[in-house]
Amino acid sequence: MRVLQRLLKSVFLLCGILIILCGVLIFLAIEKTPLVVAQSHVQVENADTLPALLKRLQRLSDKAHRHQNISLNAKQLNSLAGFAQRAQPAVRAQVNLGDTRSVAAMSYQLPAPLDAYFINIQAWLQEGEGFPLESVQIGDLYLPGKMALGTLTYIADSYIGKPVTSELISRIERTAMDPQRLQLSLAPVQDVIISLKSIKRELSEDEQYLQQRVSFYLDFLQQFKPLDLQLPAVSLNQYLVALFTQASQQSNPDNAATENKAALLALAIFDGSKHFARLSGNFDREQLEKARPKHLLMLASRRDLCQHFVYSAAIEILSQQGISAAVGELKELMDRNNSGSGFSFADLSADLAGIKLAMQATHSDKARRLQQRFMQHIDESFYFPDIKNLPEGLHKDQFNQAIGDVDGERYIALKQQVQQRVDNLPLYQD
Repeated sequence: MRVLQRLLKSVFLLCGILIILCGVLIFLAIEKTPLVVAQSHVQVENADTLPALLKRLQRLSDKAHRHQNISLNAKQLNSLAGFAQRAQPAVRAQVNLGDTRSVAAMSYQLPAPLDAYFINIQAWLQEGEGFPLESVQIGDLYLPGKMALGTLTYIADSYIGKPVTSELISRIERTAMDPQRLQLSLAPVQDVIISLKSIKRELSEDEQYLQQRVSFYLDFLQQFKPLDLQLPAVSLNQYLVALFTQASQQSNPDNAATENKAALLALAIFDGSKHFARLSGNFDREQLEKARPKHLLMLASRRDLCQHFVYSAAIEILSQQGISAAVGELKELMDRNNSGSGFSFADLSADLAGIKLAMQATHSDKARRLQQRFMQHIDESFYFPDIKNLPEGLHKDQFNQAIGDVDGERYIALKQQVQQRVDNLPLYQD
């Protein structure tokens, strides 16, 4: 009996120590003022530099069997930080590059009712062999670089299920920097990329069911034959009407939102990108190769608007609310460079229209009604807004002169006008 009492006392003492330790760590980590006060509209002003970075990352994959150097300049790094803030306003980040030492900082505003407090994180990186992370500071809590990096790579590798993160870090041969850029010299990473691509996610029961339903709708889309088979291009509307009609037939009062979600994800894989398949489950390669339209699908007689619409709907389903709108906005800001198509409020309209459709289609109280509306053989005007008189093709100088910055009155007014057109579409009126 005494042994049991001692054991219980030891357990209670240990629990008390852990609670106190957690309290101390929280006290050290939380602060009353944000460390980072950078404004996202200033940071994303240089989003037009990101396409060059994306091309370099693509070359990294294409030439993974060779030694390579990858450079990231300060404008690109802080544009990505600005995008993060526009997707998640509670997050602010900034990168300051130096001659031999650089720092990345982030402030996270806690959710209500603790929104008067912040978690501030700083990480210092030195120039040198490998990836010499010097230290990490979370509030008043300091961690040595090796400990912080080891902890992060362990968590990432555990989540992935393979030591991919630690292997990638080990392939960094040297880190160089100056106030304008950060350069990483990499050993060949082909085997790491192959290992990463071979990973199949462990799916929950709900995810397995969703994958089965997406597979069903992929087969349906492949077999669907639109009107005017001789035409090289057809309206996306034919596919949406057929898709939601089929979803209605497959639904009961409890699963309409899931059926709609599966149908829209299948459409994104079918007419968008096979990359959406990786995010939606583990699909058979043969099925994915067959899943492609025989015609160009269009919205408002434009292919680009159809792609914006379909992509944004899928991203909305796969991401947290807010990220999909930020992705669409970032894409347009990137297009302002001279080699891009320019900022287009018509494209932004298609993004917001796709997001709206996805939100309504996957809302448990609205999913069934949306199916029924599509069964009435509606046309594009029910869910796609008028794009007349919206500015398009604005490159950076033109955008700055005509619109200003993305937190300015002119931009906000135009974006609100576009959103109002989407919200007033007939499909969403009671």
